[in-house]
This record gives sequence, C-alpha cells and structure tokens, in this order.
Amino acid sequence: MFLPLDRAAAWGALLVGSAPERPPRAAVLVLPEVFGVNAWVRGVADRLASEGFAALAWPI
Repeated sequence: MFLPLDRAAAWGALLVGSAPERPPRAAVLVLPEVFGVNAWVRGVADRLASEGFAALAWPI
C-alpha cells in the first residue's frame, strides 16, 4: 500500500517512525477504537515508534 504523507494528514491519519539513526523494524497499523485517533491511540503509536517500528494510526 502506498499512502502519500500529505493525504495521510488530510484523512486524519497519524504516521510516526523510529528514530532517524536506525531504520524501522517493520510497519504496524494501529486500529483506533470508536473514538478515532485520540490521545490513547497516539500514545500507542508513539510507544511503538520508540521501540523501532513505523506506526500508522488510521481513522477507520
């Protein structure tokens, strides 16, 4: 799947990556609860990024 970053923000998606000095381990799709991409979902995505993953939180 290819997602242009400018469209991701327009659709309300959040994309976070690992630290620039190391490549991401893998990509993880973080599915939000019924409340959308809220603070909790952002926290999960940030935690995954800090562990070396690229995380995409998508408001489905």
